[in-house]
Amino acid sequence: MLNFFAENWVNLLLVIVTGSALIVYILQERKKVSDAASLIKMQIDEIQNGIAEIDSYIINGQLNSTAFYESQPLIKEDYWSKYKHYFVKKMSSKDFATISKLFNYASEIQEQQILMKTLQNNYFYFTQQSINTVETAEIIRQMDNSNAINLISSYKEQVLKQITKEFDEETVQKISTSFEIVFSSNFTIPNNLLENKQKVYSLINQNYLTAYCPLQIKLSLEKYIKKYTMLEIDGTDGYKKIKKISERKF
Repeated sequence: MLNFFAENWVNLLLVIVTGSALIVYILQERKKVSDAASLIKMQIDEIQNGIAEIDSYIINGQLNSTAFYESQPLIKEDYWSKYKHYFVKKMSSKDFATISKLFNYASEIQEQQILMKTLQNNYFYFTQQSINTVETAEIIRQMDNSNAINLISSYKEQVLKQITKEFDEETVQKISTSFEIVFSSNFTIPNNLLENKQKVYSLINQNYLTAYCPLQIKLSLEKYIKKYTMLEIDGTDGYKKIKKISERKF
C-alpha cells in the first residue's frame, strides 16, 4: 500500500486537486442558483404587493390618478428573464409559464403606470406654462399702461407749455386742473399684479385646468390585474420550489 502511494502520489494529488476544484465549482454554481432564486422570489413578492397597491387606486370604477404620482415601478430589473434558465428543469412547464405570465402582466401594468405618470408630468409642465403665460401677459399689460401714462403726461406738459403762451394764468390753471382730474381718474396704473396672480393660483388649485386621464388606462389596468389574480402564484409548486432554493444555506 505504501509503495502504491509512493509510486502514484502525483496522480493522487492531481485527483485531489481536481476533485476539490470540482467541489468548489459545484458549490459556486449552487450558490448562484440560490442567489438567483432569492432575487426572483423577492421580486415576485414585490410585484404582487405593487399590483395590490395599484388595484387599490381603482375605487368604485374610478381611477385615482393622483395616487400614481408617488407609486414605485413594479419592475426595475427583470430578474426572471435574467435567471430563468436556472429553473427550466426544476419545475413543471406549466409553473414556468405561469411565472413568466406574472412578469408579462406586471410589464403591461407598469406600461400603464408609466403612461399615467407621463401624463401627470405633462400636466404639471403645462400648468406651469399657463401660469407663466398669464403672468407674462399681466406684466406686459402693466408696462403698456405705464407707457401710456408717460406718453399722456408728456402730451400734457406740451399742451400746458403751449397754452401758457396764449392764455392768462387763471385760464392756464383751470386747464391744468382739468388735466389732473382726467388723468387721476382714468389713467392711473392699476396696482393689482399680485392680486391677479393669486386669482390665477386659486383657479388652478380648484382644478380649473382639466387633468385628462384616458379611459383606456383604467380598462387596461383592470384587464391585467384580473389576469394576475387568476394565476394564484403563491400556490404554485414552481413558486414554492424557488422559495425553497432561496432558503437553502449552501
